[in-house]
Amino acid sequence: METCLQRITAGRNEKPNDFEQQLFLEKAHAIFASLEFPWLKQVDCSGAIDDVASEIDSYIQPLCSGAIDDVASEIDSYIQPLLIQHYGSKEAGS
Repeated sequence: METCLQRITAGRNEKPNDFEQQLFLEKAHAIFASLEFPWLKQVDCSGAIDDVASEIDSYIQPLCSGAIDDVASEIDSYIQPLLIQHYGSKEAGS
C-alpha cells in the first residue's frame, strides 16, 4: 500500500485525493482480492513500473490475439444467470 501512495504522490506531485487514502485503498484492495473469476487476474504492483506493465501486457496480449471470444464466452456464462435471476428470463436485457 505504501508503494501505491508513493506513486500517487510522485506521479502528480500532489497529495492523494479523498479516494486515495490508505484506509479506502485497503478496503478496495480487500474487495478486489476476494473476487474469484477465471478471467480476473491480480497483479503485484509493488515492483518496478516497467515490470508491472509487462505483466499486465502478458495478460492482455492473448486477448488481443483471438482469445477474446473465449473470455467473452466465460464472462457470459457468469453474467447470464445473474440476468435471469434479476429479470426472470433468458432473453433478459435483449
